[in-house]
Amino acid sequence: MEDVSSYQHDLREKVFPSLGQLKSSKTKLEQAGAQSRMMHEKSFSTREYGQMLPPLAFQVARATKELVSNVESIEWVQGVVEENLT
Repeated sequence: MEDVSSYQHDLREKVFPSLGQLKSSKTKLEQAGAQSRMMHEKSFSTREYGQMLPPLAFQVARATKELVSNVESIEWVQGVVEENLT
């Protein structure tokens, strides 16, 4: 049972920062969507809006990659521990 709690602790410690980044990115994307709708309604140029999206996309990609990497490393360690116990 100790291994499970250790796994959960590692998961929380390594995954929560990535989840926070993804949540922040979600909020920024929602704001960008609202801004896009407002710009469309008022016939503003979308150049500024278009320049805002690539950095957000890279932020999401980076946070997702980090999240997957952390989960995989925890699962790998958990698998090694289980193999050693059997």
